[in-house]
Amino acid sequence: MNFIVIAAATVASAASAAPVFPVAPVSSSSNVNSGAFDNGSVSNVSPVGSNSNSWNNGFNAHQNVVANPWGNAGSSTFNNWNNNAWNNHVRPYPVPYCGMATQQPTQSSIDTSSSEFWRQKQEWIKQMRLQFSRRPEFPETHSMVDDEGMLNQEYFQPPKDAVPAVERKWGDDEKRKLLEGIEKYGIGHFREISETLLPQWSGNDLRMKTIRVMGRQNLQLYKDWRGNAESVQREYERNKEIGLRLGAWKGGALVYDDDGLVLQAIEESNKANPP
Repeated sequence: MNFIVIAAATVASAASAAPVFPVAPVSSSSNVNSGAFDNGSVSNVSPVGSNSNSWNNGFNAHQNVVANPWGNAGSSTFNNWNNNAWNNHVRPYPVPYCGMATQQPTQSSIDTSSSEFWRQKQEWIKQMRLQFSRRPEFPETHSMVDDEGMLNQEYFQPPKDAVPAVERKWGDDEKRKLLEGIEKYGIGHFREISETLLPQWSGNDLRMKTIRVMGRQNLQLYKDWRGNAESVQREYERNKEIGLRLGAWKGGALVYDDDGLVLQAIEESNKANPP
């Protein structure tokens, strides 16, 4: 709370002298910044008001008034930032003064066409790769980048001994085998059907195919049910008729409704004509 009150008072005092607080003047000469912020004789330039110290020392002298975003920044640390980062536009840092309206350098003020800009950007990318790509707990990542942060292109290539996946295609032969498995093992035993008849298709794959074959999204009532191809087709027609009649035929399958009308229709149909 003390920080907020004091910072607000500082801003109010500065604002009464000059409503606009421009950013620190940018120049290749540190004397411009140093001179402008030395004694703050021009109120619309100095963000700290009258101050007989240099900008660097003046900022540190005000640490008890406003928060220094770098903590207890010594003259060397802050001066390096002021002279190098700000004056040369290395990065679009704002004026390092809290609690006051500031302005960042616009994107147009950064010369992205210079080779130095792209060199520094590439160096930053390399450092990020070295810091985050190599994980001690995952030895396989150690060869992702080299010691300079450059990508190892071979790391991202398929292993030389990799076996390409066999292209799958669902056709009449696969459907015939699924119907054979339903008749032999029953609905719900898709793992057995996969292992013995359709090894390229997982149990979940075959469950989804069975939904289409039977015409019902919920197969729970068909648990362990066995039937030949004719019986399967009859169940498909039954489910389709109920779905179209109740508006519950979605994506080629009968789906349950919240009111329970679909389930009631299924039970009535099964009672009149068991599967």
